[in-house]
Amino acid sequence: MNTSTPRQLPAPMRSIARLLTMIFFLHGMVPMAMAAPIPSAIISAEDARTADIDTIRKSLETKIVQDRLEQLGFTSAEIEDRLLYADDAELHQLAIHSETMMAGGDGGIIVTVLVVILLIILIQRIVSVDSGPQTQFMV
Repeated sequence: MNTSTPRQLPAPMRSIARLLTMIFFLHGMVPMAMAAPIPSAIISAEDARTADIDTIRKSLETKIVQDRLEQLGFTSAEIEDRLLYADDAELHQLAIHSETMMAGGDGGIIVTVLVVILLIILIQRIVSVDSGPQTQFMV
């Protein structure tokens, strides 16, 4: 039989062992902090809408578009009101066409006409929604 006594660690090693035991014990008691990044789509949805409206407004400031809309009988206040009621997809489509028009310079007559047509369709859609259902009678 082996009746030898267990060997003890030297005093500095025992202090280190006790310290490590205490650190591991206390580390397990600290609650974990859970954090996650905020999705950018939630934050930037309103920013994208505002940016699209600003782009459309810049294109509406061009002389060609203003003249054409005046010829069609639209006031700038009416167009501004209609832009606020448009949905995000329509605004984005108009903004893309507006950016193309502004990038094309004076040679972008076709794009200008397309933007004007899209604005007219948008305004007519909103006017028909605002005025409610209408019945047409065939004569």
